[in-house]
Amino acid sequence: MGFAFPGPFDYEHGVSLIRGVNKFERIYGLDISESLFPLLLRSGAEEFRYVNDASAFALGECLGGAACDARRVVALTLGTGVGSGFVSDRKLVTSGDEVPADGWVYCLPFGDGIVDEAFSTRGIIRRYEELTGETLTGAREVAARYDADPAARRLFDVYGEELAQFAGPVLTRFNADVLVLGGNISRAYPLFGPALERRFAADGIRVAVRTSALLDHAAMIGAASLFL
Repeated sequence: MGFAFPGPFDYEHGVSLIRGVNKFERIYGLDISESLFPLLLRSGAEEFRYVNDASAFALGECLGGAACDARRVVALTLGTGVGSGFVSDRKLVTSGDEVPADGWVYCLPFGDGIVDEAFSTRGIIRRYEELTGETLTGAREVAARYDADPAARRLFDVYGEELAQFAGPVLTRFNADVLVLGGNISRAYPLFGPALERRFAADGIRVAVRTSALLDHAAMIGAASLFL
């Protein structure tokens, strides 16, 4: 059984370390393998393996999705947080000079904070409130106002520009062929993509940008691939 879990998580031993973020609270400290094995034994489960959910997404898109023709891929998931995965020849890269520690970009500095604050849903909500004084509940609401609201258009232009500013050096360092974007915010790519691509072109970043082809199935395929 392959599992894709967000962090923090002990991926070697299968223990959730997530708390204080309004998800998975009740399994904090739980040995998931030990708990599930008796329940799944009759289904033929013999071994459990775990992987970060964004890493699993990256693997899935490389194995059968938007990046199946690429050799070196960086995947970013844009949603409640910013997940990342680095893949070379269909194998995860989580260490070495080409990638940040553990292959995670969410904690890298950007602007006055970190990447997770700048490009997540809460980052978009905060930006919109700064521009208008109005608090919305999600990025989808901001996107829905794009055609009629100059503030929403300005927000997504800046979002795309700054995402390219952050991602460009990461892609160059990894010598990536393709950047794959996933997560709910990636569905708004037609709104921020033009600004991102303009900034890449201005900075000489020659990387193909693609949105997820497999969506929610990508992480499942990536988790299953742990046994290939």
